[in-house]
Amino acid sequence: MKKILAASVTAFLLASCAPNSNAPSLALDFAPAAPLGARVTGSGSVVGSGSGSSKVRLELRGLPANSSLGAAIYAGSCTNQGHLMASLPDLRTDAGGNATLETNLKSEALPAQGYVNVFQKTQADGYGAALACGNIK
Repeated sequence: MKKILAASVTAFLLASCAPNSNAPSLALDFAPAAPLGARVTGSGSVVGSGSGSSKVRLELRGLPANSSLGAAIYAGSCTNQGHLMASLPDLRTDAGGNATLETNLKSEALPAQGYVNVFQKTQADGYGAALACGNIK
């Protein structure tokens, strides 16, 4: 029994650490975070290619108008937050508070379970109040 358990744990750890060169298609549904309340809505996707990169697409509505906002991918989930995996280019909102972002990332930068956090930027360290969070499903 101990050998089976040890083999299972080893297989899990190896699979968790292996680079994801052909990431599956994943969806995101954004939920608002304080301070904006229920105003923020959006969706997104992470689509893997066979070339070791993944295309990340975000579409959000209800954000502060005419703003430059930060976004990043983290390990964990919106309710069980983990460490930073990849920074995304800034989101730029229009006069209606809408933003769309498309970018490519190396697939190994993407966690098996993760989330995208959209936040206000500060001059001090670049990270301000969270505005929206989307779990990668």
